[in-house]
Amino acid sequence: MHLSHLFLKTCQRHSTRYLHPSISYNDVYRQSTWYLSYLRHQLGIQPQQRVALWAPKSYLWAPFLFACFRNNNVVIPLPFPPSQCPSLISMTQPHVVLDRLEEPSLSSLPSPENMSMDPVYDIHSPALILFTSGSTQRPKAVVLSHSNLYQNLKQMDSVLYSHVSSEDRSYSTLPWFHCYGLVCELLFGMMKGSQIMVSGYKDPVVNLQQMASFRPTIVQMVPKMIYGIEKACRESILFRWQGPSSRRRFLFGPHLRFVTVGGAPCLPASLEFLHHAFHIPFYQGYGMTEMSPMVSLSTQGTSDFTTTGPFLPNIQWKVDPQSHELWVKGPNQMLGYLDKMISDTQMLLTFPWSIEDPWYATGDQARVDDRGYLSICGRLQDGYKMANGKFVQPSVTEALLEQRSSFIQQCLLFTTTGVNNELLLYTLSPPSDPHPLISSIQSILHANQVPPSLRPTRLHFLTSPFSVENQCLSLKHEKRRAFILSEWNHQRLPVHASISMT
Repeated sequence: MHLSHLFLKTCQRHSTRYLHPSISYNDVYRQSTWYLSYLRHQLGIQPQQRVALWAPKSYLWAPFLFACFRNNNVVIPLPFPPSQCPSLISMTQPHVVLDRLEEPSLSSLPSPENMSMDPVYDIHSPALILFTSGSTQRPKAVVLSHSNLYQNLKQMDSVLYSHVSSEDRSYSTLPWFHCYGLVCELLFGMMKGSQIMVSGYKDPVVNLQQMASFRPTIVQMVPKMIYGIEKACRESILFRWQGPSSRRRFLFGPHLRFVTVGGAPCLPASLEFLHHAFHIPFYQGYGMTEMSPMVSLSTQGTSDFTTTGPFLPNIQWKVDPQSHELWVKGPNQMLGYLDKMISDTQMLLTFPWSIEDPWYATGDQARVDDRGYLSICGRLQDGYKMANGKFVQPSVTEALLEQRSSFIQQCLLFTTTGVNNELLLYTLSPPSDPHPLISSIQSILHANQVPPSLRPTRLHFLTSPFSVENQCLSLKHEKRRAFILSEWNHQRLPVHASISMT
């Protein structure tokens, strides 16, 4: 199904329900009609022409995207203001770049007696161009069709049908330029006819206050948010003396039913801790932009936090027996990567697979148990081999230290000799005495049974943190390991101290 028809049905079925606390789905349709006229008559946008958007996150994204789908345009959500991402604009060559969304005046729009069906477009035509995070190389432009997105929305709905309805209220914390937030939060919520409250503040404390007052039933999070809440719970005397229901009411309001977690692997111990602290189920998902994005989803949010659950319907999978890399394919698989523009309305795609064997190699090492449940072990390119031939994955150790240590803000584990591991780390203030930090690291590694092959013997204190600006973090704020190590090897990462752990 074409997304314009999918969301038209939502607006017809749930016309009196509210997408936003003050905007009904009937209003969403009317505002999309205003944007549709704006696209066609003021901007002269034709079907399949590309529209790049950078705008503050707000409910206006919903009617604007709906209007673009009604005009069969290809939408390119930008992660930064246009002046800060010229390479992404040059890569995708949009017909127009918008840096804000004007709010339509509902008083100037007639109330539709019958919501009209727009022209029938090809469901395999491109709908979105989204960028990969660029964690291993420069971001790629992923082209997703209306069919890709519709299939993934229906795949998720087949698992969440009994869990999510039009009665639900979602508090939105995720960026909508990224596939996880855009599809799993905004588009899925629109398809279900549920209500979405957009976090409108940069201050996390104010956001938490807004979330509690909104009283959501569902919240989508990424591991970074999970770790932040866990750290606050462990350090707060107030939370220590409260019971689970009081904690839940204070932080989320009284009606929260579950939290979904995705975007990156999350420490099972952190999810288990928060589940017991709040008595909330945590549902884990796994996917990537190239798969629109969901591949698997676990709704067993009260027991096993080591898995992302079974594969979604119609997802085929296999695990390479040598590298343990996960390969997948399905109807939600992207059209391809945008290589270059041919003309204003055409594009040339490249494919990371052959037509005869259309498997997509995820780059993630995985295992699948006897139940068919998926567990991600780490990124294939993140691991390295020690001199004794042992292959290690440093990401879990890094996440443990960043989450459990009160000193460490960021860290990266690596080896140059293949014999001993070293740790790049950033702390808010350099410790005058390193012994408490060393004891903290050793205690965390021992308590979590981290093997000797993953323990550092030397620490290097960075003078500045990893960031998107210095290219050490990807658009998803993941560490770009290869780039960081290249900078380190060329002595371009300044440190103010190096000490031995022994």
